[in-house]
Amino acid sequence: PPTDASTLEDHAGWLETVITHEYVHTLHLDKARGFPLAAREVLGRWPLFLPFSVFPNAFQPRWLTEGIATYYETD
Repeated sequence: PPTDASTLEDHAGWLETVITHEYVHTLHLDKARGFPLAAREVLGRWPLFLPFSVFPNAFQPRWLTEGIATYYETD
């Protein structure tokens, strides 16, 4: 947790923080290898029948996806 109130009031780099957070989501959720990568090559990025086979990280717990993004957005 923050040690003083001044760290909570620092909004100077808010846009950079938001962009970094969302970019980490993009990199993390888009990562695939093995069968998911092969399925993506065959079916494309917008499969109608097997979305879990193309984007397996999209079904990870929300606390994990948000935790990774929050971890990387901090300096």
